[in-house]
Amino acid sequence: MLIACLWAVSCTAQQVVPVVRQCLEANRPVGTARGIFPGRVAWSHAPEAAQWNGKDGLWFDDSHNSQELCDRMLERNVCTLAGTNNAKAAWKAIFRYFNTTHGKGKKGYARGEKIAVKINNNNTSSHSDSPEINASPQMVLALLKSLVNEAGVPQENITVAEPSRYITDCIYNKCHTMFPGVRFVDNSGGDGRVKAEYSADAMRYSVDNRRLARGIAVAFTEADYTINMALLKGHNGQGVTLCGKNWYGAMSIDPDYRKNAHNNFGQDRDGRPKYVTFVDFMGHKDLGGKCLIWFIDALYGCKSVGGRPAPKWSMEPFNGNWPCS
Repeated sequence: MLIACLWAVSCTAQQVVPVVRQCLEANRPVGTARGIFPGRVAWSHAPEAAQWNGKDGLWFDDSHNSQELCDRMLERNVCTLAGTNNAKAAWKAIFRYFNTTHGKGKKGYARGEKIAVKINNNNTSSHSDSPEINASPQMVLALLKSLVNEAGVPQENITVAEPSRYITDCIYNKCHTMFPGVRFVDNSGGDGRVKAEYSADAMRYSVDNRRLARGIAVAFTEADYTINMALLKGHNGQGVTLCGKNWYGAMSIDPDYRKNAHNNFGQDRDGRPKYVTFVDFMGHKDLGGKCLIWFIDALYGCKSVGGRPAPKWSMEPFNGNWPCS
């Protein structure tokens, strides 16, 4: 609307009205709201959670980040989403809602059911730590602590997966030390990680996507529930893709992005309706169709797809700090 109003200064009413109408239509929610409180999105913000100065050490070092505040943000999010006062009750409500709406009856989590968590470690080339923006170890651990200690999910039934890349030491060592029973699945395996296997031709796209990968990691096809934990960052060509493109990493793609097809990843630059592959990921029965909850790890943020976290956020209420969300 701001852009439309600025543009309108030198235009006639006949020119302005169609643009304003298009803006209103583009920002009107589409579809049917879902959830315990239909359409609810929960946000938690702890301004002191991330304190890296952008120069010393690495952004994910424990000395720069508060695990306590990350735990608190995760708990606050699930409680707000479910409308409860504690995480145990929140997870019970979240599982019950999911099972009720997926034909599994009005029940909570059942022992033996598997959960696969898709993190985003896109900027990795080995198990060695990368200085670039990736899943934050503190937020991954906060999720595991909540699932095990509050939701009552046995460690051995949880898989943290990044099938197209690598789960780096900063994540694996921190989480494995506290939860040695949790499985960690990545593209290469080894060093305590499990090598990803794929269910061939598990994906059927809505259009002919030619060479686009069709295999889905078995960690997801065999799971009873999935959790999508995306990152707050931009993406070259597609703007901000968040949870939509995060599923691409669950596919049978090559860790070298240059060797992969990217059919129908970009939106129409004129704003016209267009098929985008991410919708098939979101709607697939083994990916978005099983998704219990969607998170965006926003402890840090990045304007581009790669590189170190940058810049800090000037807008309120961040006021020159990291998102810490």
